[in-house]
Amino acid sequence: MVQTEHIDPTGFGLLLVAAVSLPGALDLLLTGNVNAWTSGSDIAAVIGTMLLIVALLAYKANSTFGMTVFGLVGTGVLCVGGGSAIFGGAAAGTGALLVFGIIYLFCIFWSVAAKTPKLLTLLLVTTALIFLVAGINTLITDADLAKNMGYVLGVIYLFNFIFNFWLGAGLCCDKIKTF
Repeated sequence: MVQTEHIDPTGFGLLLVAAVSLPGALDLLLTGNVNAWTSGSDIAAVIGTMLLIVALLAYKANSTFGMTVFGLVGTGVLCVGGGSAIFGGAAAGTGALLVFGIIYLFCIFWSVAAKTPKLLTLLLVTTALIFLVAGINTLITDADLAKNMGYVLGVIYLFNFIFNFWLGAGLCCDKIKTF
């Protein structure tokens, strides 16, 4: 177990993202129904709120990157995935999905420039793809194509779960190797 004088909440935040990604992956892989997952859920509302708390804790731990990324991810999860659960059916639409996806694309460049672990950059890629593919899917009118995009999104969610869990567990336990 890694012990530090000042606790960086990054590992916890990554494990929270993994916790919201796995149910999304399973649901999408089983049903292909993107709208059911992006139209609001209690788990997304709770985890989105928790991620915003992690962002504040990262700020307190002087982790600018952690504060910014968890603030963005928490806001994205809360607005898109938890929107209906909190705002009485008012989930974020196409615009919000695409905007968050584009912002996460810029975070990828920031991650590379900051020389963060490659695994972190990979999970930012999957996070950006989740929002971009879900946003593009809202524009598709063909039901079969939309369902197939749902399955693709399920695979992306699954990789997002794997990358977040792996890096989060690696930050919490020095016996788990990350890259």
